[in-house]
Amino acid sequence: MAAITRHRAISEVAKLMLKNSPIEIVVTRNGPEFSMDAFYEKLLGVQDMVPSFVMSIQEHPGEVNCIEIQYEGKIFACIGNDQPDKLDCVWIPMDGNKFSKEVATLIIQFADAGYPGCEGCLGEDLNVPWDEEESRASMLQYI
Repeated sequence: MAAITRHRAISEVAKLMLKNSPIEIVVTRNGPEFSMDAFYEKLLGVQDMVPSFVMSIQEHPGEVNCIEIQYEGKIFACIGNDQPDKLDCVWIPMDGNKFSKEVATLIIQFADAGYPGCEGCLGEDLNVPWDEEESRASMLQYI
């Protein structure tokens, strides 16, 4: 199997964000430097275009150097250079602003295709089971 790309990992997070809405995005004050306003505006625009996508953004002090994306208090994605310990969280080492642009585009694209209510509407590449262990091995190239 080919290495998992960062685009594929962002696609997985976009799927989870749509499937698990409403989500909470938690930014730690010690987290990666990025424009909170630009991040919020980009995802707020998605909410306007995709009414089923609901999110809130919180800023908290913390030890973790990442942006956490949560559903019902459980972290399912971490964006930033600090790799989470648990494998039940998609880790993407990248800048928060770049992530917000890419994930916003994918959320709109996936919602337009009928996700999450459709079967197979995103194509074969995105319908394979997610392998976080394999993804993390591939993500190390981006640090």
